[in-house]
Amino acid sequence: MRHNSKMALKKKHKAAKKAGKKLTALYKLSSTVAKSGHYENILQKILDITRRAMKIDACSIRLLDEHSLTLELAATAGIPAKFTGAGYYAKLKLGEGYVGRAVRYRRMISERNVSKVKYRFPGPASTGDFRSLLAIPIIVNKKLLGGMTVYFKKPHSFTRSEKEMAGAIVSQAAIAIYNANLYRDSISTIQILAKALESKDTFTKGHSDRVTEYALLLCSEAGVPEKEANLIREICPLHDIGKVGISEKILQKKGPLDSDERAIVNEHPLIGYDILKPIRIFREGLAIVRNHHEWVNGNGYPDKLAGEKIPVQARITAIADAFDAMTSRRPYREALSLDDAVKELSDMSGIQFDARFVKVFLKAVRRNMRSVEHIIETARVSTAERYN
Repeated sequence: MRHNSKMALKKKHKAAKKAGKKLTALYKLSSTVAKSGHYENILQKILDITRRAMKIDACSIRLLDEHSLTLELAATAGIPAKFTGAGYYAKLKLGEGYVGRAVRYRRMISERNVSKVKYRFPGPASTGDFRSLLAIPIIVNKKLLGGMTVYFKKPHSFTRSEKEMAGAIVSQAAIAIYNANLYRDSISTIQILAKALESKDTFTKGHSDRVTEYALLLCSEAGVPEKEANLIREICPLHDIGKVGISEKILQKKGPLDSDERAIVNEHPLIGYDILKPIRIFREGLAIVRNHHEWVNGNGYPDKLAGEKIPVQARITAIADAFDAMTSRRPYREALSLDDAVKELSDMSGIQFDARFVKVFLKAVRRNMRSVEHIIETARVSTAERYN
């Protein structure tokens, strides 16, 4: 009896340990869901958590392209490089392969030893790299988003507990992917609006894209954390969205603006802020829109912030914005030469612009001179169209 009691207790401890691992994995995934926004980060985190929680050798996520009805490889962990590039394995039709069938029939499909099965398709489980797999459809609100596949290198019979854990993880992953889709669609919609604004004025056509390129160049050189760089990548194209509320007559004026006109133009950061503020997904990056005209000496606008009180993303955008403005043609002046623009940035370092970031940006310009010259030439060709 005592032996049986010990065995029962041991089983309970084992079950509790498994349950604890499952809860830990789901908690981590829930945290990922709450912060969802950037596809690459989310998908990779999901796979990393899955590998640790299930102690599998590899896993992958495919997302459904609703137009072509194909499953496209979106992220992998532990999969050999020969399967992650272009080729047959990069895309699967619905019903093709294990994951294709799992998605098509909306159910899990497992295989203990693929080498014993006649049904084959090019992929990790058909070459000897992996022997067993579990394919799970990714579904949220009855909508198919794609599928996840987990692999073991050796033959493995998936237990009920493992399938339950995989199902729970994929359920959380589905929410994260769904939220990321909403985020991406919202970003795309607003960026389309920003481009529509630029199309009203040939002088500023492409300005937002160029500013974003320069800002990301600075981020790369400065080693800006990935989260900050992603915010700049997504919000920087919207930094001038507030100009939608400014008269074209003022924006396209060929001579200098008078004080009243300048005051109106200076409202565009606040107008942009008010446009984007109600949209939850933009809130982290709103400083890019509101504060990219602040000066480090406190003489900028609209909030008269100074030094470190100006958010990092705004200080970076300010330099990129000014550099593109100087090297592009405007209604009231010709474009400055690259040398003159560099001198202007240097002269205003520590006054208008963050001195450290100016130094880093100019270093990035020197290191990437060919790319920078190409961007500048693109801007000049674009604005020249106005006179043809």
